[in-house]
Amino acid sequence: MIPLLANLDIPAEVISVLFLLLISLANWIKNRALQKKQEEELEEEDPMREIIWRRQIGEPVDEDVFEPVRDPVPPPMPSRSIRVDPRPPVVTVAPAPVKPPAMKVRQVSEKEAALATKFEDSLGRKPRRRTSHRSEVDKLLRSPSAAKNAILLTEILGPPLALKSPSERSSA
Repeated sequence: MIPLLANLDIPAEVISVLFLLLISLANWIKNRALQKKQEEELEEEDPMREIIWRRQIGEPVDEDVFEPVRDPVPPPMPSRSIRVDPRPPVVTVAPAPVKPPAMKVRQVSEKEAALATKFEDSLGRKPRRRTSHRSEVDKLLRSPSAAKNAILLTEILGPPLALKSPSERSSA
């Protein structure tokens, strides 16, 4: 370590704290100098700053003394040049809309009509059975507490409120 401090028996913790304090003091001095420099630059930049400050604290202000510097002549306006194209404009005519072809209606034969009615009749005659999964769900929902749990689960696990239609939101 430092040979001068080795004879004094100062703990390492105290030396490190003193070192940190010294660095902090140097940083504070540097920041103060920068702050003063910035304040001086601000005062030099804005001649109206003193007028504004006096108005804020309520002092009377002689505005003739602090008249801002104005340019005597405004900058010249840019000249506009009109550009004339020697070619005449091309006029395009939109084509007439195309009509879609007429729909052809297909004639159904008697044989096809008989087969269609037979197919429709066969669909309506069979009794619908419940699947085993559906019957298990029905058994679980028979008690009122199970029905309440199912409603809660659909609220929790169902789609978010933002994705539901307005009619579903009002019923929820």
